[in-house]
Amino acid sequence: MGGYLPPSTAEEKLFCRRVADAAGRCESSGHVQFTGFLDERQQALAQAQLARLAWQGQLFFGGYPDAERVVLALYEQDPPKAEQFPIHCLRIGCKNAARLIHRDYLGALMGLGIKRECVGDILPDEEGALVFALPAFARMIETQLTEVGRERVTVAPAALPQSVDAPAGEPMQISVASLRLDAILAALLHLSREQAAALIRSEKVLVNHIVRTAPAVSLEEGDLLTIRGTGRFRLQALCGQSKKGRSFVRCIKY
Repeated sequence: MGGYLPPSTAEEKLFCRRVADAAGRCESSGHVQFTGFLDERQQALAQAQLARLAWQGQLFFGGYPDAERVVLALYEQDPPKAEQFPIHCLRIGCKNAARLIHRDYLGALMGLGIKRECVGDILPDEEGALVFALPAFARMIETQLTEVGRERVTVAPAALPQSVDAPAGEPMQISVASLRLDAILAALLHLSREQAAALIRSEKVLVNHIVRTAPAVSLEEGDLLTIRGTGRFRLQALCGQSKKGRSFVRCIKY
């Protein structure tokens, strides 16, 4: 993956100040401080901010091992246990779960007026989905969510799982002239390079949760691409080159 990028927007700088403020509250009160759910970019920013403060007591947890979106706990002495994190798990049940995808569940939750940082991972399966949320918003979901993507659903509390199978995704292999963002995006979405570049400049493409507007940005193995309104792709592995110098890239579509 690409290296760490320091905060570059007002929103990211504000986030770093909030992390520092939380550390200050923990130090002055002696009580554990928890954030909302953080994406991978926010996790990197938080770790960098805490390193600058020489703050040692930090723990990330998202409701199950290897969660993508996690809550950060700041502590001075003993780290909190899993059950002490402000995370509730919900089982969303649907008879026609095969018709629904991650974006359907996320859209339904956002339609309730819930902000993204209040909801963790959403894990669709053959029965519906597991959803992780902060306590107050878990109660809102349980009482107010009745429909996802025009399908009727039920919602009930569930225990935090000990483990979760990683989403399989849809494997893909593409062939590109270079590892530039516009070249890879064009191959993934079956667009021309000009169309891909226009999509990038419209601020709809994120690399590792960071909006990138330069088509020439170079990608690396492991990078995560998010295209707003379309989906996500992980560059899983570089698989060599053709005789003509084109690179083969194995990807996963989520």
